[in-house]
Formats: sequence, C-alpha cells, structure tokens
Amino acid sequence: PVGEGGGAGQRRQRRRLLSASVLVAGVVALALYVHTSSPGAQGPGESQASLDTVVYRSSSTTTSYCTSTSAGPVLGGADLVAYHSLDAGSDAVMGTSDYVATIGDYEFYFSTASNRDLFEANPSKYTPAWGGFCSWGIAEEDWWTKSDLGPYANPNSWTIVGGRLHVFMYETPMDYFLEGDIKGEVYSGDERWEGWFSDDVVFNTRCIWHCATTDKTQFC
Repeated sequence: PVGEGGGAGQRRQRRRLLSASVLVAGVVALALYVHTSSPGAQGPGESQASLDTVVYRSSSTTTSYCTSTSAGPVLGGADLVAYHSLDAGSDAVMGTSDYVATIGDYEFYFSTASNRDLFEANPSKYTPAWGGFCSWGIAEEDWWTKSDLGPYANPNSWTIVGGRLHVFMYETPMDYFLEGDIKGEVYSGDERWEGWFSDDVVFNTRCIWHCATTDKTQFC
C-alpha cells in the first residue's frame, strides 16, 4: 500500500527542483550528444543507436523518436507481467524474443510463455501507465507536449499503484510521486494522456534511462 499526502505547494517546489536538475542534465547531455554524433567519437563496436539510448536528449526528443515501433520492444523488453509478482525495489525481469505479444505494431517481450498468455488475455491490466514514460514527468512536468514527449523511464524504477504499473526515470521522481498527492497525480496524468492520445496506441520503445539514482549522464 502506498500512502498519500503533500499538497500543491510541495508539488510546485518539487517541479522547480526537478526542472533545475533536468536543465543541468540537458546542457550536459547536449554536449555529450554533439560529441557522440561527431565522426570518430564512438568507441569500437558502438553504434549511434546504443549511444542515443543513454543520452538524455531533452533538446531534441520527439514523440516519434521515443515511440518508434521499429526501435525494439516496449520498455526495452521488460516483462510487464512479472512486475506484479516482484518485491518493491526489485529490478525488472527482462523478457526475450522467444515470448512475444503485440498491440498494433508494438512488441512486448516476456520471460515465460505463461506471462505472455496472461498479458494477451488482459493487456490493459499490464500495460504501463501513460505509455511507459516517467509517471512523474507526465503528471507534473508541464514542458512535455504531444509532439515533444520524452520523460525517459528506467524499467528498474517502478511501483504498482492501484494495480497499475508506473515507471520513472530514476528514484528521485519516483519518491516525489509516492510522497505526494498520488490521487491528484494519477488524475492529472490520465487527463493529460487522454487529451493527447485518446485514439492512439503509443508506447515508449526508445527513451529508456539506465541510471537508478541520477539524471546526469556523466555519473552513469
């Protein structure tokens, strides 16, 4: 069970703190992105795609980039059914291409055939809130738009609220979400997502974060 508390003033303060943090991260990330995009910047065997997944591209992230169906499975292949039997704080269970379910052109990977079958029987029970983007970002960060979507999510930063999976960029926004007005945040996120994508199927396939404790790529 998750407690509820806080208020509008606390939420505004937290947004300001995270805004400042993301601004710093964006400056650092832009420098890294320019560097990794330069000829010869990649190390042996590294592809631009793999470098992009660990750079917070806040200045250039778009919905089409983050939700491309050709980029791979939703949430990097995390088994969405397995979350519901994990202890809080556990890392995600990663699925494989041996057990795949689809919604439209999106692929979902699972670790077992039984988990895949459970998902196919009731997809809405297991799909992550708000397409698998950072729940704090969708609920509280007002700079994201329908066309410029990209509060990155880390499959290992997650919680279940009311039977619904929420993922987060890293542990600080998750803490803010859990310590705040959860009902208000869920309402805000639902209203915003429905306004953007009421008739569309949209999931996060590429904007995946890999640090549990920071949004700063230099500390990853």
